Amino acid sequence: MARTSTEFTQAERNAFEAFFVKNHLVIDGAVGHKNGEILADFIANKMNSDITAETLAAAVKVVKGLVFKTAAQREFDTAISGMSEAEKSVVSKWLERQKQLVLDGDPGFENFSIIVGWLRARNYPISEQNLNMSLTNVINNSCQRSLHWKAAPAHEGGYGRHSGKKFDSKNEPEEERLYVGGRLNHSHNPGYAPKPKETSTSADEARWRQMAENLRANTHSRTAEIQKIMRPTWRETFEARNKALS
Repeated sequence: MARTSTEFTQAERNAFEAFFVKNHLVIDGAVGHKNGEILADFIANKMNSDITAETLAAAVKVVKGLVFKTAAQREFDTAISGMSEAEKSVVSKWLERQKQLVLDGDPGFENFSIIVGWLRARNYPISEQNLNMSLTNVINNSCQRSLHWKAAPAHEGGYGRHSGKKFDSKNEPEEERLYVGGRLNHSHNPGYAPKPKETSTSADEARWRQMAENLRANTHSRTAEIQKIMRPTWRETFEARNKALS
């Protein structure tokens, strides 16, 4: 059947959108635009037909170069479906503070789905406190899947025999030197407060520290109180601070 219009109609646009969603074709951005161009050109010019569910189904079997959503993108779509704009905003702001979590690409989609999915599976509301709880439980293996983390930054050495750097402290007053007698001079920093000991320089310990320092309460004063909570390790510190927020 020949085309009935020289212009694309609203009905055709609606058919496009419904077909893309149902068949997991990328619809957004430059990739989605290219998908639309490929199919529209084939149906309108090669098939000389209107764009309908039937002609789209026939065209997608023939044309090349279409981009479909990955499994991670489809899972993300499921996780985010039904969320209000307010809930999306809460998750977005919370994720921005998770400096160690990968947020881009398929790993980012999977992280979102794992954390939000943990809450939805238990009918917990979306809130900053519950997102912290979800993260803790996922890390502690109450979920069978692992999160994707950024690679730990390379260690930057300071002064030392093999560092290639030189340091001359003989002309500095003792109270102004960062190190005195081979030990850190805490008087150099009047605001010094003991931190939890580092049990290792592993990426895991760095992540626990990042998560502990990213915890926030509803007010600045309450957040300041939470940040004062310290335990022997950063993991214990995170768990204690997170419990105090409950």
